[in-house]
Amino acid sequence: MVGGVLISGAVFSVAIGVAILPLSIIGLILVIGIFGFIPFITAFVYLRVGWRALKSEESITPASWANALLIGAILSLLIPALLSLSVSRTASRSVELILHGSPQQAQVALARLRKLPIIPQQDLEPLRQAYMVEKDANRKETLKESYRLLTGEDIDRRIAILND
Repeated sequence: MVGGVLISGAVFSVAIGVAILPLSIIGLILVIGIFGFIPFITAFVYLRVGWRALKSEESITPASWANALLIGAILSLLIPALLSLSVSRTASRSVELILHGSPQQAQVALARLRKLPIIPQQDLEPLRQAYMVEKDANRKETLKESYRLLTGEDIDRRIAILND
């Protein structure tokens, strides 16, 4: 199983390396582009160690290798992706309740969002947009306070940074 996780990491590292390869090649002009090849080195190390972990078991069959790779991929790629999707969905639903729900629903949604370890910035974009177009001063202050409780920063400052 460890070998499968490491080989999945190697595949992921190669994917990152390929994605940034054009920028790395262009960056070679300024010498800093050499760092863009680090994912390939990482992939090589992961692949070598993962291969050794798979070969360490003498009675392993090709079917066992396939199972190890599948379990490794699930553990290292699928579970984090599903967790990220769950956090993003929870955040976007909660922001919608803050914007369009009753005050009680908004309080529950705000409490739910505060429990999340991280809130994706793209999920907070509707909150910023609603704040910018809001005419009612009380509602605008509520949105501002909600944003401050969620992020710890002032929404006016964040909007100024994004508009700059």
